[in-house]
Amino acid sequence: MSTPDLREQAPDDKLVRLHDALADDQLQRYLEGTGPLGISELPEEVRLSEGFQDFVSFYDWPSSINAGTIKPVQEYQDAADFWYNIYEPTSSEKGLNNFKEWLRYRPVAQFDPRASIAEQVYATKPALQRAYVVAEPLFTALREVVDIDDNPEEVIEDYPEVAEGAYAAYRLLGRLLTKDDLRLQMSLLTDTSALELHDVEDAHVALIE
Repeated sequence: MSTPDLREQAPDDKLVRLHDALADDQLQRYLEGTGPLGISELPEEVRLSEGFQDFVSFYDWPSSINAGTIKPVQEYQDAADFWYNIYEPTSSEKGLNNFKEWLRYRPVAQFDPRASIAEQVYATKPALQRAYVVAEPLFTALREVVDIDDNPEEVIEDYPEVAEGAYAAYRLLGRLLTKDDLRLQMSLLTDTSALELHDVEDAHVALIE
């Protein structure tokens, strides 16, 4: 029996998956926390799962030591306010339009020359790798619906789960950054010996670049 193409499924089916992911109690605990999402906050089934220690030895994990000085993400009035800012920034600062790129790709562990430049840049983000460890259902569901409609008002009115999911992802990713993420990511893509790479200092800036 063949597996159905998710792209051909009705939008409602995809939104149900996103709704279910947002209702997860563990995800809500992650979102209620502040500062780096330390290993101690992860449930045992994640911390003790096969391969987790190998994953951490390669991708590292946020802690007060490697992420405690990173400025947290910005707070918005609600998910709708966040979604509008993706399209219409309310200040002279760079908008959130690039953040949607974080939601379009499944993470990959190594450079793929066949991939688009955008996929090479975003699919190799260490924080995205960590996000799929702790909240894969959320990010998988978002990947299916993030481009459901380019009109922000229609998304807020007809698909509020998309805005809610994107805002949840933004807040969670902000807790999953480390100051060394750029160096780690670039080491996957190229020889970094001649590069001078800066620390991640501001979560919001890191997520809109």
